[in-house]
This record gives sequence, structure tokens and C-alpha cells, in this order.
Amino acid sequence: MEKYYIPLDKRQKDMVKNDFHNAREMAFWKKKLRREWSHIEILSFVKPDNTKESLLLGRECKSELVVSIGDLEPEDIGVELILAEQNAKGDYVIKDLFEFKVVEFKDGIATYRANVIPDIAGTYQLAGRMYAKNKAMPHRQDFELVRWL
Repeated sequence: MEKYYIPLDKRQKDMVKNDFHNAREMAFWKKKLRREWSHIEILSFVKPDNTKESLLLGRECKSELVVSIGDLEPEDIGVELILAEQNAKGDYVIKDLFEFKVVEFKDGIATYRANVIPDIAGTYQLAGRMYAKNKAMPHRQDFELVRWL
């Protein structure tokens, strides 16, 4: 019987080297995030209010999230603002994403900010979301933790 081997990509090789050290680290990280996720508390979330005024093409708007993250690190959490529009079928389609950056972290309180500059014209719905973030994950959809803001 002939054996077939599927070659590993670089990320997979990194996970298995040193007796699966990185894979174990990822498993511990995921366990910690699952344990702490429900304890995250949103203290404030400021985003452009498109119900009161339109987002103008090329005009900068600021968005900020202040969140109590307990024992987590600010880098464990990704935050983004999503611009979506409704298509002819009534489904929402993401048109742009604006990633927040950590600007302050003290005593378990993290502040994330983003500058939102729409570069395409249209009528949009805005939503924020927070998700578990780790540079070792091949894709962020590999982990289920997401919170809509």
C-alpha cells in the first residue's frame, strides 16, 4: 500500500515543531479567551451616528471603544467598524472595514480608536464588532468569539 503525505504550510509547520509547543500555546490561549470573554465589559462605544447626519465621502470621523478586559491583553482583542449596504435582495454586504488600534491600556481598561474615512459613495449601515485576535491563527474565523457592539 502506497502512503500519501500532504505537505504542511509554514503556519502548520510552526504549530507542530518543538513537540507541538505552539499548538499547545494556542490551545491555552483559546481556553483563556473562552473563560474571560463573558466578563469583558463595554464601558463606552462612540461611532459616527449616520441616523443624524450622513457620512460624507472623504470626511474623517472618529470612533472609540473603551472596554474592561480583565486579565486579557489588549492584543488579544480585535475591534473594527463595518460599513455595509443593502443589496437588491435586502441582504447586507460589507463594503469597508476600519480596524481600531490600541491607544491606551491601564488597570485592565483598554481604549481602541479608529479614524473612519469613507472612500466610496453610498448609504451605509454602521456596526462595530469585537473578536478574539491572535497572529498565530490562520484565519480569524477559526475561533468563534465575536461580540457585536
